[in-house]
Amino acid sequence: MKLSIILPVYNVEKYIVKCLESIYFQDVSTNDYEVIIIDDGTKDKSMELIKEFSKKYNNIIVHHQENKGLANARNKGIGLAKGDYIYFLDSDDYIKGGVLSTIMSTIDLYDLDVLTFNSKSINYSDILDSLEITQNKNFNVNVETGVEYISGRSYKNEVWWYVVKKSFLEDLNISFSEGTYVEDGIFTANVLLNAKRIAHIPLDMHRYVQRPQSIMSKKTPRHYHKMAVDMVNVAITFKPLLDSLEPTSEMQVKAYNRLKVRQESYVFFGLLRMLSSNIRLKEVKLILNEVRKAKAYPLTVFAGHEYSGATYKALSFVFSKKKLFCLVFRIANPVLRKRAS
Repeated sequence: MKLSIILPVYNVEKYIVKCLESIYFQDVSTNDYEVIIIDDGTKDKSMELIKEFSKKYNNIIVHHQENKGLANARNKGIGLAKGDYIYFLDSDDYIKGGVLSTIMSTIDLYDLDVLTFNSKSINYSDILDSLEITQNKNFNVNVETGVEYISGRSYKNEVWWYVVKKSFLEDLNISFSEGTYVEDGIFTANVLLNAKRIAHIPLDMHRYVQRPQSIMSKKTPRHYHKMAVDMVNVAITFKPLLDSLEPTSEMQVKAYNRLKVRQESYVFFGLLRMLSSNIRLKEVKLILNEVRKAKAYPLTVFAGHEYSGATYKALSFVFSKKKLFCLVFRIANPVLRKRAS
């Protein structure tokens, strides 16, 4: 078994059939890959649709469990996977037609720890685009270490940009942090930083479907609170990753600086979400003290190449002054305004 596609499922009845169709609109034998579906306690008709779809194929494995969240479902999928390589696909997203042969042949030929490719955001109305096979597969492959890869590009946090060798994850004991919304952040940084053989190919592979009811689009004060705390915790967890790098060469310095920007970006966007959350000012002050201990605050490199706009620079200046941010928090926070009125 060359590839295991791990597919957590939770209330995606509108999307799941098209997602599965894209997985099977491919140019390889179903003997070469498996689809591991983790039913994470879905409450809609997703599993009924999957049961009907799976009658056509013998390489679909289904695991049922109570709702434990996306990170837990992915970790369970890793444990069940029989493939040499793993790909994490969200069940409301899609992959392009006719891409798996290129993915499999590339990881075989170059014995990679990680392979990366291209993704594109689409609306739900554009999903048929996934079933068109219009690929240019004539490209050069440059194998790098993970540190070289990070130093040379603004890498992506989301795991669906990457195919990863299973034994690589197991040897390094890399898994998803459970109970958090931003479970991809530390997982991806760990994978890239530890990879010895990684390559990127300009293959049009993945489709990210933007939908208003997704987890990342919820806009309640309680949700913003949870998101803010999770983002800050990721920034704190970045400290040992940064400490593991010895910036003694130009390449290592570039990788360190890029990871530093990524660490501070979690702090920045966490603080931004606090302004619309139900978090209390006392907790905000405690969090700022914690990120300072992790050397992720104040923001020293955030407003640079990746976040270079005037708005980022202005907000970064305000957020980096603890007293000033707390003042802005008092003024902008909707919960405090409601209490005051």
